[in-house]
Amino acid sequence: MQSRDRGGSSIHRLPAPALETAVVNALRSALEERDPQGPGVDASKNAIPIGCSVTAAAPPRTSQVRSSNASQSQALIDAHLVRVVVLRDRLEVEYRVDPKDRSETETLSIPWIRPAARVRRALLEPSASTTLSRPMESDERNRLIRSIASAQSWLEELVKGSIGDVAELAARENRTPRSIRMTLSLAFLDPALIDAACAGTLPRGHGVTRLMDLPAHFADQWRVLGLARPA
Repeated sequence: MQSRDRGGSSIHRLPAPALETAVVNALRSALEERDPQGPGVDASKNAIPIGCSVTAAAPPRTSQVRSSNASQSQALIDAHLVRVVVLRDRLEVEYRVDPKDRSETETLSIPWIRPAARVRRALLEPSASTTLSRPMESDERNRLIRSIASAQSWLEELVKGSIGDVAELAARENRTPRSIRMTLSLAFLDPALIDAACAGTLPRGHGVTRLMDLPAHFADQWRVLGLARPA
């Protein structure tokens, strides 16, 4: 087996099972096109004498089938395969049509792309059962409770008029107006959500950032969070 353009290509290690399967399948197809009975098949050996009864044989076991297939593939390679040249986008398979005639060979060109050597990794969202089985951490719960309490207190001050506007409140709290507005959204949470936060029964990851800027309608808040509202 050869690999051309090795210096300018990323082909250094080749996946043997995938490569062997592609070569064997292409080689078998090419030989069957020339001989429909397949390479190395003797029709006379498969003939049933006239007058003889036919008895159904027991199906072979899976391990026996796999062993037989592997043996047939190896025999096909030993008898017909000369060499395989691996290119960027194809395989060039040189083979003998007649195993007894080693001077006459032909070449197959098979489209083939080397499988990725590295498995692509991605972040997977935990399932609902996994998420619900892991309650939020105590630090996250305490921060959420403090933020909800601050939001309710600020909202009360704004409604009563003791604080003129968000800008004045931001100056007093030494925070940005945007931060004040985002925190104020926690004052409009469903009371059931607030109770769950105080009890520490919300799933992990449902902290301050996740609960900010939710829809005003209580049912929509639970839907966006992917949680079921307790009865």
